Amino acid sequence: MNDPKYWMSMLLLLAALKLAAQPAEGFVPLKEVAAFQQALEQASARIHTIDSDFVQEKQLSFLSNKVVSNGHFSFKKDNQLRWEYVSPYSYLIIINGDKISISDEQQQSAFDMKANKMFQEINRVMMGSVQGTIFKGEDFEASFYESEDQYLVQAVPRMKSMRDALQRIDIYFDKKDLTVAELKLLEQSGDYTRIVFTRKQVNIPIPDEQFRLD
Repeated sequence: MNDPKYWMSMLLLLAALKLAAQPAEGFVPLKEVAAFQQALEQASARIHTIDSDFVQEKQLSFLSNKVVSNGHFSFKKDNQLRWEYVSPYSYLIIINGDKISISDEQQQSAFDMKANKMFQEINRVMMGSVQGTIFKGEDFEASFYESEDQYLVQAVPRMKSMRDALQRIDIYFDKKDLTVAELKLLEQSGDYTRIVFTRKQVNIPIPDEQFRLD
């Protein structure tokens, strides 16, 4: 094909793919991937609860400033998660087994994930991201990097339904304990959500009442 527009499009596409595959600044490709995966699996097996604050930044192309919110996060094996925004608005998501409950300032809703494939995917992505296991299996293609104090896994979705909206999930792990320090979800539009976990506590008692919406 001799159409210059075609070749220009191909060059732009290749450049975009190369840019998307590059690690974050300060990170280099991880050489011992198998050793990292084994260590992460062992660390995940030792973690039964996580309790943490978080700061979320949302970058939207139509806004000049990031949307910043704060909240609290709790996780308990098996399949219990509480994700609560406290500022600048109140919003709560609770996952308890096969049930997902959502509460905002106006109403409360509950859904059975067994009957809703979309919520099953939400649960799988949330749990996998928090535990750092989302890149396992065939749904994501993973690349591995490291810096002086963190590991980075870039997980690119293979499923078209997810790939249409989500370009990549970046998961940052603290090297000292292999817990998730930061999540970054990059959308196909170029917008992104960045979540930084602070004041993490691991394996502390968390009552089951935390995972119920009464």
